[in-house]
Amino acid sequence: MTTSDALQLSREIDPKGIRTVGVITKIDIMDSGTNARRMLMGQEVPLRLGYVGVKNRNQQAIIDKQSVKVALKEEREYFENHPIYSSLNQNLLGTDVLTQKCTKIMFTHIKSHLPDIMREIKDKMNQITDRLKDLGPPMPSMPKEKAHLLYNMVTEFCNLFKSTISGKYDARRDRSTVKEIYGGARIKMLLENLYREFTGKYQATSDLTDLDIEKAIIMHEGDSLPGFPSVDVFVYLITPELKKLTDPALDLLAECHLYIEQLADEIAQKVFSRFPAVVSDIMEIVSRCLLQQKEKTGKVVEAIIESEQGYLFTNDKEYMEKCTDIVPAEEPVNKEANQPPPKRTSRNQAYVDEIRKRLDMYFKIIVRGIRDSVPKAIGFFLVNGIQEHIQYDLYAEINKNESMAETLGEPPEVTAERKTLNSSRETMEKALKVLQRDPEITATLDYDDELSRDIKESLKEAKKKQMKASQDQDGGRRPMPEGGRPNMSGMSGSSGMPDPNDPRAQRSRPPPDFNASNKSNASSQGSSSMMPKGSNLQRRPVDGPGVFK
Repeated sequence: MTTSDALQLSREIDPKGIRTVGVITKIDIMDSGTNARRMLMGQEVPLRLGYVGVKNRNQQAIIDKQSVKVALKEEREYFENHPIYSSLNQNLLGTDVLTQKCTKIMFTHIKSHLPDIMREIKDKMNQITDRLKDLGPPMPSMPKEKAHLLYNMVTEFCNLFKSTISGKYDARRDRSTVKEIYGGARIKMLLENLYREFTGKYQATSDLTDLDIEKAIIMHEGDSLPGFPSVDVFVYLITPELKKLTDPALDLLAECHLYIEQLADEIAQKVFSRFPAVVSDIMEIVSRCLLQQKEKTGKVVEAIIESEQGYLFTNDKEYMEKCTDIVPAEEPVNKEANQPPPKRTSRNQAYVDEIRKRLDMYFKIIVRGIRDSVPKAIGFFLVNGIQEHIQYDLYAEINKNESMAETLGEPPEVTAERKTLNSSRETMEKALKVLQRDPEITATLDYDDELSRDIKESLKEAKKKQMKASQDQDGGRRPMPEGGRPNMSGMSGSSGMPDPNDPRAQRSRPPPDFNASNKSNASSQGSSSMMPKGSNLQRRPVDGPGVFK
């Protein structure tokens, strides 16, 4: 037994012994005077989960088609009447005992894996349910049902479009992985950036020299009495600056129009994903409605800009207080001694400074007003306008064009996917019911709590190794076990043999009462196969006589 290939393999795969049970076969054909008592008692090679001896049908019984029921009866009679085995704990002998042992082992493993299994099933069911919602119900065949479906989808599209712009939360609009500003917040950000370059320290007269302003004063005096500057000087100098405000406003309108159209297309692709042919028809209507609102908004924006350029007026309190005096206030005279005399200025220098001040202040007032009025116009006529008219225009076009509903048809792969998902969900629901059917079943089984803890620890270790292996593969490295071989718990020396003094090895020796004390656990992939000592049979291939799985 100490050189058994099965035991050597089990030590590598199952070093803790939580999945290995020994099965001693063909006990009834051992040499006369020999028996498997020491092996069954775990005195030769201890196993944590112990051994079970069984008597199999011989080849002649198989040829004679002996039933399993009769074979089990003969097995019980053999062990009850055997001079050696009848004195042993009967929980070490018989196929029935092996069945009970493997059943308890299986339930112990299921108990340890059950939370992860149920969690995985529920997560998968949630994914399937979400995907089925995206695919929608099966495609109707009647024209009226198709039209009704189209109306419902248009309503969903409009509601989702409006909620996206208004910023309302909608579970159908999952953008948890998207980090950029989206929807109405994006439109507001565009509106807030209008004329940002004309705010702060910007001066409208920064490109005008005193000579430019003085020439404008002289030029607009005409042939009248000098010293009385005309208002035309102000108009002449401020008009070029006011014209700079036209293009940014129209660019903002175009940018908002483009973004809203892209937003509508993205939502349409999501809502009408089942019917790609309908998306183009829907977007054609939306684009036409959006273009109408843009043209209307453009006229309003141009009117606002033209009114500022064509009629100069303000009631700004600061401007009225500082820039309406006919003669600019003189600076207080400095009476200190040794003060240098003031520099000589041209006869129009006072007017130049005053006009410069008035130009800068008036331009800031205009920018401040248009920064409010233009975004309001775009928000009211374009953003709100498209929300108010889009649903009406879509309904009207559907009523006018009845063939639009007839084009509804989903690709064959969508139908096949829905069928597969429904089948998978049904299977998972059945599996979940089976797992939850008898929650008290664990109370009727005698578990080894320490073994359960070891199984859970093994699961955690396996997950850590899997994560480490994945990380190593990502880094171009292959994981290597420490020391070149797995850790052999309960083994002594370099030979890998169990240490009889080790507590884990001692636990493998079965006590008198199997049901009360021999808590077991194993797995088919870790089971050991061996022949009794003294057997007159030679080692044979797996599934042949003399070998247990």
